[in-house]
Amino acid sequence: MNVRTYEIREATIEDLGNLVSMRLKLQHHIEEKNSMLWKISDKGILEIRKLYTECLNSENSKLIVACATETGQPVGMGFGRLCFHEKYIPGKSGRIDDIWVEPLYRKQGICTEIMQKILKYFKSHDIESVMLDYVVGNEIAEKFGQSLDLDLY
Repeated sequence: MNVRTYEIREATIEDLGNLVSMRLKLQHHIEEKNSMLWKISDKGILEIRKLYTECLNSENSKLIVACATETGQPVGMGFGRLCFHEKYIPGKSGRIDDIWVEPLYRKQGICTEIMQKILKYFKSHDIESVMLDYVVGNEIAEKFGQSLDLDLY
């Protein structure tokens, strides 16, 4: 019998530092996968903190965190948001911007559960089209998105 070593919950303002830290690990990971990417600046790092702070207080986005059961330490995160486009049909969609799971906690279903929480949030807002942003060269993200039958951009 597999013992679950994590819990999934909505992120809070107390998670902000860990969310930013995991997002920077994601940035490092994608920069390794594609050397053609622009590198993030110090201002860009500050913007991540600002964006996540705003999203924690918004009904148009969802930040999810996975925490190790034993320590309570965050080991994964996901960020999805609603996108509104009045000039197109459908007039709104879901966008998954960031997903990260610490390497020691991968292959336990954490990413899938984080995605399920975000997709449930989208469904509660009548979202029919969901996009997953990923970097060319990040085969893991591409395969994962395909397994969920998402539009990949």
